Amino acid sequence: MTKDLHQLKRSGERGAALITALIILALLAAISVSVLAVVSSEANIAGSDLQRTQTFYAAAAGIEKMTNDFSALFSLKLQPTNSDLVQIANSPPPELAAEGFSFQQKLTLDLDALNAMRNSSRQRCPNSQYPCVTIDSGPFAGLYAAVTPYKLSSTATMTRTGTQVRLEREMNNYLIPLFQFGMFSDSDLELHPGPPFTFNGRVHANGNIYLTGDVTFLSKVTTANEVVRDVLRNGKFWAGSSNGGNVRWVIGSYTVRL
Repeated sequence: MTKDLHQLKRSGERGAALITALIILALLAAISVSVLAVVSSEANIAGSDLQRTQTFYAAAAGIEKMTNDFSALFSLKLQPTNSDLVQIANSPPPELAAEGFSFQQKLTLDLDALNAMRNSSRQRCPNSQYPCVTIDSGPFAGLYAAVTPYKLSSTATMTRTGTQVRLEREMNNYLIPLFQFGMFSDSDLELHPGPPFTFNGRVHANGNIYLTGDVTFLSKVTTANEVVRDVLRNGKFWAGSSNGGNVRWVIGSYTVRL
C-alpha cells in the first residue's frame, strides 16, 4: 500500500514538470514572436524613412534645377512666356529619372502674392503691371525694382515604392532699372583714369571690375565676379599694382557674387 502511494506521487511530479516545461516554452515562443515583430517593424520603419528621405532630396533637386533654369532664362530674356515656364517645369533632373523617380512640376506666376503686393502700402507704382518695391537688404538695398512673384512646386515619386514628396518654393524676381546706377556694365568694367578720379554714383558690373590709378568711390560698388587691381583687362600686369594703387571706398563697398 505504501509502495503504490509512492509510485502515484512520483507520477504526479512527472506531470507537473511537463506542464512547467510547456509553460516556459510558450513564454519563450511569445517573447521570440514579440522580438521578431519589433525587429520587423523597426526594419520597415527604417526602410520607409530612407525612402521618404531619398524622395525628399529628389524633390529638392527638382526645385533647385527649376530655380537655376529660371535664372539662366532671365539672362536671355526679361519677359519669359508661359511656354518658357512650362519647358522649365517639364525638365526635371535627368539623372534622377534614370534612378527611378518621376516628377510632376509647375512654375507659374504667383497671382495671390502679386495681388497682395499691389494692395500693400509699400506699393510705389500702383498703375504698373507689376508692383515696384524698394529693396530692403542686400547689395542693392535702397534701389527700387519691379517685382514679379513666382511659385515653384515639385512632386517627386519613387516609382518602385510609390513614396511621394511635394515641395514648394515662392520666389520673387526683381528687375532693377539701370538708370539708378552711375555706371553699369553687362560684362567687364575697366577704369584707368590717369589723373585722380572721384565718382559719386552706384557702380555694378556683371563681370569683373578692373581698377587702376587713383580712384575714389563715394557710393556702393558691386560686381558679379571680382574686383581686380593688379592686372589689366587685357591680361597684362599693371605696373602700379606693387603699392596697391590708390583705390578708396568712402562708403562701405563690397563685392557681390550673383
